[in-house]
Amino acid sequence: MQQRLDFFPGKDLMQNYRNVFGVHDGPKVLNHMLYELGLFEDTSMNPEDSALKNYASRLLRILGGGEVRQAAVELLIKQLNLQPLPKEKVDE
Repeated sequence: MQQRLDFFPGKDLMQNYRNVFGVHDGPKVLNHMLYELGLFEDTSMNPEDSALKNYASRLLRILGGGEVRQAAVELLIKQLNLQPLPKEKVDE
């Protein structure tokens, strides 16, 4: 997806975002923010949910320097495939 560069942060601001989320607890905070913004959840996609999810995607694009490269997507997919599957619940 092509970004409108007039609305996208410049390199200095992108580096500032990386500085914020690159510190010790930064990844934990970013992870929490992405969940709170609904990036990893199915939502009703009402306008408010859609706007929040779009903002989460925008944060990732900013941290990625404006685009998410194929190597990053492949690494994400590999990591997702390594996650344990949920345990089945026994009906009571």
